[in-house]
Amino acid sequence: MILQLCKWTQSNFYELARSRGIAQLLTISFSHYVEFSRWCLQAGGKIPFEEHGYAPVQHVLPVLNVRMNGPRPVLPSSHVGLSAAATATSASTSAHAGVESKPLLPEQHGAAAKKALEEDAARPRSTLVPLLVLPDGTVLEDSWQIANASGLTPLTDASLVELYDARLGPDSRQLVYAFLLKPGNRRTFDALVCDARFGKLWQGLWWLVGDKVVQQMRRSFKVGDSQAYSECRARLTHTLEDIAATRLRGRQGRFIGGDAPGVEDIALCALVAPIVLPPLYCNGAFSEQFAALEALDPEVAAEVDFFRRTDVGKYCLDVYSGIRMK
Repeated sequence: MILQLCKWTQSNFYELARSRGIAQLLTISFSHYVEFSRWCLQAGGKIPFEEHGYAPVQHVLPVLNVRMNGPRPVLPSSHVGLSAAATATSASTSAHAGVESKPLLPEQHGAAAKKALEEDAARPRSTLVPLLVLPDGTVLEDSWQIANASGLTPLTDASLVELYDARLGPDSRQLVYAFLLKPGNRRTFDALVCDARFGKLWQGLWWLVGDKVVQQMRRSFKVGDSQAYSECRARLTHTLEDIAATRLRGRQGRFIGGDAPGVEDIALCALVAPIVLPPLYCNGAFSEQFAALEALDPEVAAEVDFFRRTDVGKYCLDVYSGIRMK
């Protein structure tokens, strides 16, 4: 039923990409994994694109429409690109990571295939962003596929991808959500999720579903659990020290790969950005909300200041101020 609802209510992004001759990027606008892929596309210049940005939960139907109602199911086979919103919709995300999608099409296998697709649609990984639909119908299904196709120097070393994707990204996300989802910061979080770009209809719907979504996100990110926070912070500090020692110190040029930024530079800066809060994060689109978070919560201000003073934090701020567009 949910797949039919997607067809009835959502744009056909395959047809949009084909008819316009330009790639269609589906995102949660303020996700740092999205920022990574978006920035790579903008900097690389190889793939022109139009972005369709959504708030968490608002993204579910359009993303399902691409992943489940296209020529074939498009489900990521790993944790790569895991978004906060997907995590928020189920505490069992990790249980599904790495499960391959079923290669069945409804027209081929009838009711059994439809049931299999509906089961896949219920899994958190089926709503992961970003997604990039190309004019020829190809779908780049996670941030790393998009980044490595962007025209920048790719990053294919599995150990480095693991460093950024499985260590840095999840822990920086958990830390910033520990602040955003504090009861005292609820107004700031609502302002972020209900930004005018997401539309008045969504703003109205958020007031109906927002409390339930926030409760689930607080459970998923263990908000208010001091031990979980301390452990996450310790892991993150260790990861930043590791990156500084092995990737930043001793580099030959301004950037990790030399005199021009590559996928690795942008991955590092985008995935650490939630705890450094550079003004041009997401092209500056949400700078007002993040500035309010820092200004209104002294604990946030102190933590952001701490991470900005690290070698990785300094590098992130330098790269953002030097090459990020508004």
